[in-house]
Amino acid sequence: MPSKLLLYYSPCTPFYKLNSFFVCELYRKSAGEAELLIVGKLFVVVLVLVSTLWIPIITAYPGAELFDYIQSTTSYLAPPICAVFLLAVFWPRCNEPGTKKNFSAI
Repeated sequence: MPSKLLLYYSPCTPFYKLNSFFVCELYRKSAGEAELLIVGKLFVVVLVLVSTLWIPIITAYPGAELFDYIQSTTSYLAPPICAVFLLAVFWPRCNEPGTKKNFSAI
């Protein structure tokens, strides 16, 4: 149990969550456990590289306030996610191809 609590408070938690999401939901191949492990490790390496390369972009943001940067990014990404969620809840004909087209418009 303490190891699970540590996982929730670890700074690496976003990498674990994104790795699980990618391997389980997006990488939908009927692969063996060894292949899924390799793909997951490579995905985490790519995430670490992207997040490291993203640091200069955040520091070049006007005002260089991390909170303002996060708020502006969230305000840009939240409306399509909210629209897809509400459509999926209230409109039964909302399907997977339509949601992919909505998210590709971001």
